[in-house]
Amino acid sequence: MLTSSSNCCIVVLTVNKEGKTMFKPWEEMTILEQYHQIYSDMYKDAYGIRPRNDVSGWTEEDFKREFEVLERAMVESDE
Repeated sequence: MLTSSSNCCIVVLTVNKEGKTMFKPWEEMTILEQYHQIYSDMYKDAYGIRPRNDVSGWTEEDFKREFEVLERAMVESDE
């Protein structure tokens, strides 16, 4: 499995039995991998660009706090 968060977003890849690289299905991602995807999408919705900060050390609580911040930013941008 390869996970990369450099420059913009998380990409979770796996290699199947035939040696082909494939995206990891949502259901097989860990909660932190899913939160990373959600964070990237919410950030883009709020600010128009993908985040470029390193969140590889974030916990579930870190993501949940940031989701609240991003939710407020999205509401404010709609006003």
